[in-house]
Amino acid sequence: MFRLDKGGTILVATCSGASNTGALAEEVAERVAGADDRARLVCLAAVAAGKESALKKVREAARIVVIEGCPMRCATEILRQSAGREPDIEVSITDRYGIQKESRRRFREEDAATIAGDIMTVLEKW
Repeated sequence: MFRLDKGGTILVATCSGASNTGALAEEVAERVAGADDRARLVCLAAVAAGKESALKKVREAARIVVIEGCPMRCATEILRQSAGREPDIEVSITDRYGIQKESRRRFREEDAATIAGDIMTVLEKW
């Protein structure tokens, strides 16, 4: 589901799990936020803890991109349960890109580049 209105802040929320896919999700989020002046990262731990500054970011975001490290969808659930928001884009690294989750936090540079590029292509249309 995509919102078609233009402009506004794009919030990027990500899994930060203790795995290769969690680390990859974080790296992709940083690349996306660094490449688009409208994009901002949000601390999901602060959202889950009910911190007003983080909740305000979520409430005021024009659009939300969630990058999930695995099928548990923790980032999406935190946004939904703590802030009442749904993502405009939800990218699951394991489902969409077929990357297997492992307990180590190393990932392939080419995977980060591919996933960030795919997300930025969508953001360019906004």
